[in-house]
Amino acid sequence: MQHILVVEDSATQAIQIQLFLKQAAYRVSLAGNGLEALQAIEKEAPDLVLTDMQMPEMDGLELVGQMRLTCPQIPVILMTAEGSDELAVEALAQGAAGYVPKSKLHALLPETIEHTLSLMHADRRYARLVGCIEKQALTLSIPNDPEMIDILVDLLQQMAEGIGLCDAADRVRLGSALEHALLNAIFRGNLEITREQMEQESVNLLTGEEAGLVDRRRSNEPYCNRKVFVDAVITQEQGKFIIRDEGPGFDHAAQQGGDDQLFVVDQSGRGLLLMRSFMDEVIFNARGNEVTLIRKASPPRQGVSAS
Repeated sequence: MQHILVVEDSATQAIQIQLFLKQAAYRVSLAGNGLEALQAIEKEAPDLVLTDMQMPEMDGLELVGQMRLTCPQIPVILMTAEGSDELAVEALAQGAAGYVPKSKLHALLPETIEHTLSLMHADRRYARLVGCIEKQALTLSIPNDPEMIDILVDLLQQMAEGIGLCDAADRVRLGSALEHALLNAIFRGNLEITREQMEQESVNLLTGEEAGLVDRRRSNEPYCNRKVFVDAVITQEQGKFIIRDEGPGFDHAAQQGGDDQLFVVDQSGRGLLLMRSFMDEVIFNARGNEVTLIRKASPPRQGVSAS
């Protein structure tokens, strides 16, 4: 059973979150602030830390920074209150793996935790072999099949970590950014599904039931013939990932102030923010059907093991 450490200074909210996560089959322990969390991690390292932002003694932002130095292999997800977007962006820049607005915990938290843990524990059988490679290049085209995204992201993560571009913590962040970009290329790009339409489909997608519009467009022309094209070049210094769909594109300049209609697969509108936080550069082409993601090498941290 996977272990989650919940860091929350409100005892009432902490118990509510604990019960909610236990119902989702997680083992849950509690800490009242960042200092208590670090003490708990020393005794038993959890699989993931879920933390509030504003707490006494050591807040969520300070906790992310300390964990980045002492235990970067443990992913951290933030719980943010309304109006704390700037703090969330700062925490993401310091090493957090993601965030969930407190107002949408029940809707978004289970999926966010599941995705983060899956990115963290992806198959690493080829790590030693990949570590012998000095430069890796990959070019492929994939159909509109979301299940293939997980496989591709796992592969790109292995390539990036194995060659030394990123450590265990940045492996999760890299995977999250790529996953958002690839899924958006399928749904927003090739299948031309709006955010409102995706919200209607989301329950069916999450429960595995038939998703009418998505399935119809995956089977009907012109949508079914479109593909997503991926070019990746990874060295020890930099990873460059170009993702292009065959949809009509969009006016990306109009989206620079926020996510709004851009990332339809993310109901909270976090997709573009996460991409910009986890990548050093995010560049769209003029048509709006291609994005280039550039990730520079993680800075070395002396005396810290990422294993």
